[in-house]
Amino acid sequence: MAVDRRSTRLASLGVVALVLFAALVMRMWFLQVVDAPALEQRVQANKTRTVKLLPERGRIFDREGRIMADNERILTITVAWEAMGSEGSVVDTKDRLELFGRLSKVLDMSVSDMEERFTSNKYSPLLPMPLAEGVSEETAAYLIERNEDFPGIDFVAQWKREYPLAPLAAHVVGYLGSITENDVAQYLDVGYDLNERVGQFGVEKIYERYLRGKPGYVKYEIDSRGTILKVVERIEPIAGNDLQLAIDLDYQQYAEQALETQLLVRRFVETCQAKDSKQQVVKPQFAECENLKSPAGSVVMMDYSTGEVLALASYPTFDNRWFNSGISSDKFREIFPKT
Repeated sequence: MAVDRRSTRLASLGVVALVLFAALVMRMWFLQVVDAPALEQRVQANKTRTVKLLPERGRIFDREGRIMADNERILTITVAWEAMGSEGSVVDTKDRLELFGRLSKVLDMSVSDMEERFTSNKYSPLLPMPLAEGVSEETAAYLIERNEDFPGIDFVAQWKREYPLAPLAAHVVGYLGSITENDVAQYLDVGYDLNERVGQFGVEKIYERYLRGKPGYVKYEIDSRGTILKVVERIEPIAGNDLQLAIDLDYQQYAEQALETQLLVRRFVETCQAKDSKQQVVKPQFAECENLKSPAGSVVMMDYSTGEVLALASYPTFDNRWFNSGISSDKFREIFPKT
């Protein structure tokens, strides 16, 4: 009887072992055959890092070929999020502030400005954070050569928008700015990064998709510490399309100057209100008089035979170069006062 029980137990254990072994075999088969592509993709993602290369933006010309919007190649210092104490990093706030302190002496930039960028939520967590734009090649080389003192520091070549004739035709050309909160979803859907600058006004905004160009990318092979081992693949960006307007800058300059002059002159013109408080007409000698305010105006000059717009002036005007580095709300209200 005892022998039968022992045999039954051994048989049960054998069945359990067989089931577990079969489950193990099935799992191994699933990992190696069914789920292999997904696992391979995950492994490759851990071994490579892709960096987007932004294209040169298309230039804008007037009808005579004079440049209204151009580009300047600049170097931008970036810093990896892991080096600043982002989520999942072993770096704490003290380490980040110490790093910013060392960088501030080299970049001539305050620690508070760096910290403001870090906490602004304006930059993509998938890309290094831009820290300082327009640095010299010597400064970039100095930081890269001392990566032990400046961990996570790198630099990228970018394009800065230039308006060589500004503020002439500022309302026509427009300006670039950061992607606004209301437009985030729209731009992300077509492949933009959160830290890209896009057209926010005028021709820059209307023809954004033509002027932007097509980004490229470079894929690096990296080790477990994030050190670049080699370039796996590089696709060069395609520059944006140039745009030639019907605007003639000679006419544009004349229109802007004439508009501003006439508005200033009219502010010295006296007008009389020949009505009483009940809006009833009174005798002119009892009318109240005051100078015209003339706060704003616009001018459109067209070629009637073709319909082309030769000049498009508006006042008050602004300098679109101000928006390259950002403009405060107080300054904006000063430029465009409510009337």
